[in-house]
Amino acid sequence: MKRLSQEKMVDIVKSLRKSKGLTQEQLSVETGINRQMIGRLEKCEYMPSIPQLEKLAEILGFSVPDLFEENKQLEQKVIDILKSNLD
Repeated sequence: MKRLSQEKMVDIVKSLRKSKGLTQEQLSVETGINRQMIGRLEKCEYMPSIPQLEKLAEILGFSVPDLFEENKQLEQKVIDILKSNLD
C-alpha cells in the first residue's frame, strides 16, 4: 500500500522552490497559499489540501504521485494478519 509521504513532499517542494530561485513569498503569490503556510509546510508542520498540492505541483513542476511511497509497516501488519488466519 502506498501513502503520501510528508517528508518527501517537504524535500521536493523545498528543493524545487530553491532551484527555481523562488522565495517563499514568490511561491505564495504563484500558488495562492499563505506565505506562513509555505514556511510551515517546509518545516513539516503543515499538510496542504489537495487543490493546494496540485497548484504546488503545477508551479514547481512535479507530479503528485511522486510524493507517495510504500507503507512497509502497514503491509507487514496485513501479511502478519493473513499468516495468523492461515494457522
